[in-house]
Amino acid sequence: MLRDPYYIGYITYQGELIHGRHEPLVSDELFERVQKVINQRSGSGARQWRHHHYLKGSLWCSQCHDEDVESRMIMQLSNARGGQYVSYFCKRKQKHQCDSRFVQCEAVEDAVLDFYGTIRFPANLAT
Repeated sequence: MLRDPYYIGYITYQGELIHGRHEPLVSDELFERVQKVINQRSGSGARQWRHHHYLKGSLWCSQCHDEDVESRMIMQLSNARGGQYVSYFCKRKQKHQCDSRFVQCEAVEDAVLDFYGTIRFPANLAT
């Protein structure tokens, strides 16, 4: 809505921006200031909706598993205290079907590394 040039007296007709007959609702200067603020707050001007992490899609909720239900963990990127934080939570939590806690990405990575440290090849494959 805040990016709509209608507010400064323009309309889009057949894919082309043309000056409309209506009175502008805001000045060009105000409209440009708003555009600058929007661009500054959104980083590159376009929001990134997909976030990639090597564990994304491969984690399952242990609490749901203990209840004989299989539910994936969802990755969430949060902005807080001047930084970005990655955490995981159970997909069933969105529907209030699981009361497990959010888990910070670093804790998940450490747990995966600890688990991989316990994996050993059978003796016949190790040689």
